[in-house]
Amino acid sequence: MKARKKAKTSAGKTVGKNGRKTETKARKEGKAMKEELRAVAVREAKVEAKVEATPEATPEATPETKCEPRREILTHADRLLGLCSLNGDLTIIEASARLGLPYHTIERLAAILEHGGLLEVDYGLFKTVIRARG
Repeated sequence: MKARKKAKTSAGKTVGKNGRKTETKARKEGKAMKEELRAVAVREAKVEAKVEATPEATPEATPETKCEPRREILTHADRLLGLCSLNGDLTIIEASARLGLPYHTIERLAAILEHGGLLEVDYGLFKTVIRARG
């Protein structure tokens, strides 16, 4: 059997052994790239549509009116400061018992708040007393 040479046509296709036209590799890759570009364009159009559909910053669509009210986040330091401002003088042991935190945690927080000027810490011989400034 003699191998037939493929005859090229003007459209970039070749004629195979059975006489049917087959696409060249370059033409297949070109089509695949076009399909991929179309898919990307469709995705970008969807994203643009979503962006256009979102409400702009208007007085009616501010975060305060559309979202839930903001909740405060209370840290251990906030709780300690609040406890001292409500009760006056407290020992570290009392604050530890009321807040349910270890003694050393209260001691560290009191030192930090004292450094920040929010609490006064009196280191006594047998007990350490903390009180809110102000």
